[in-house]
Amino acid sequence: MTIGLFSRCLGCNATMFAMTRRPGVFDGVRCMVSPQPLSSGVALGRALERFGVPASYRKN
Repeated sequence: MTIGLFSRCLGCNATMFAMTRRPGVFDGVRCMVSPQPLSSGVALGRALERFGVPASYRKN
């Protein structure tokens, strides 16, 4: 069977993480479409901005 995955946003990150931890589970996967993967650095930066944390306290 040929398997394709559609994972987006946090689901994409979780899928990629799982692929590194248990690659054998993904042996049948032939493609993955991953629109809008989430960058944890960007997400954290935006969350800190909402709470008014100055950029100087963020690690780049």
